[in-house]
Amino acid sequence: MGLKNESLTPTALLTVLLVLPQLTTPAIPVSTFYEVSVHADGNGVWYVEHRYALKSGEDLEAFKAAAETIASETAAEYKVRVERVVAEASSILGREMKLSDFKVTADVRQTLTGAVGVVTISFKWLGFAVKNDGVLSVGDVFIGGLSLMEGESFTVKIPEGYVVENVSPKPDEVVGNLVRWYGRKSFGDGEPRLILSHATTGNEANRLALWLNPALVLTLAAAVLAAVFFARKRAKPVENTDIQTILDIIKRHGGTVSQSIIVDETGMSKARVSMILKLLEENGRVMRFKRGREKIVRIKR
Repeated sequence: MGLKNESLTPTALLTVLLVLPQLTTPAIPVSTFYEVSVHADGNGVWYVEHRYALKSGEDLEAFKAAAETIASETAAEYKVRVERVVAEASSILGREMKLSDFKVTADVRQTLTGAVGVVTISFKWLGFAVKNDGVLSVGDVFIGGLSLMEGESFTVKIPEGYVVENVSPKPDEVVGNLVRWYGRKSFGDGEPRLILSHATTGNEANRLALWLNPALVLTLAAAVLAAVFFARKRAKPVENTDIQTILDIIKRHGGTVSQSIIVDETGMSKARVSMILKLLEENGRVMRFKRGREKIVRIKR
């Protein structure tokens, strides 16, 4: 994650600090996940996870050796610097902010495609969002606008009991209370920006009114009945072996694979693969998103 300009704003400095120092191994991050869990009091808990492909025993030993430094000396240095970032953001925006619960961990995880070194940074940013009459405004701390590189994602977790009133730019994916963007992507100043309100406010009433519209209800009911009828008439029953076959293929590709590869390797029709993936999505087993023209499938961990 980075900034579109090179000015040393709080966000620019923060994103620089979240990029780990070069390890004594040729491994590079194969994926980076950023998540901010916004709390109802305006605080935000950050989780940053860097995953490194350890392709040889040499890589593995080098990562293990570096992990000790990362979890001790590097963590202490990061904490001091990020504290300065939060203090500067507080000064610029005129809002009380504080850093707490800072932690850096490093460990090795075994996957079907080999060992992966995982470095996780977590901390709580008190005063991260603006709270005003029960409405939370998220994004003013992103001074200059963020940018995501290829293989990176940024997720905002909405607090329980809140709904999204407005969001900019349009997210790539919304799953439950998670709003997510995938790189490569550039954001404008103060973005990503979200306005969150209590689920009991007027927006929910408007949504309820929409569903109470008789014409709309009848139209939707007819569409649902037709879909169910044709699905039962045309679709073969989904067998556990088919589900397991698809899951095995995804795992064999490291947990993320394009839907077209699943079709090729299973020999099933596109429609059948899509139906099974939709079932797995509804059960919380996988998630799907678009990358260019390709549909990508990822196992939920």
